[in-house]
Amino acid sequence: MKDAFGLPQSLLVLGGTSEIALAVTRRLIARRTRTVWLAGRPSPGLDAAAGELRA
Repeated sequence: MKDAFGLPQSLLVLGGTSEIALAVTRRLIARRTRTVWLAGRPSPGLDAAAGELRA
């Protein structure tokens, strides 16, 4: 869903440990995206990526 400025409010990231996906996600979070779902195989890398994005 987009907000009044046309920016996405939520994001689904498939391949949640991909460096490209995480870079795009960081940029969208900086531009007011508030809800992010990371999808990927359970791994320490996925947990680390989620923790980094929460911070």
